[in-house]
Amino acid sequence: MRKLYHLDRGDARFVQEVAESKGVSESEVIRQAVRTLQEKEKEEPLRALIGAVKTEPGDAVDHDRVIYE
Repeated sequence: MRKLYHLDRGDARFVQEVAESKGVSESEVIRQAVRTLQEKEKEEPLRALIGAVKTEPGDAVDHDRVIYE
């Protein structure tokens, strides 16, 4: 599938340098980065808990009260 993405100059330069050093295309560098991110996301089981509890501003400061009430 063909996609078009915009990178800032620093990121584009980084992708180009990695591609040249590995002898692969810039597209392959992007594909590898996406796969790496997918694996990292899968490895974080607690990530699913983010947002599972509704809180009010300041609750993090007094979290024991919030948890045990």
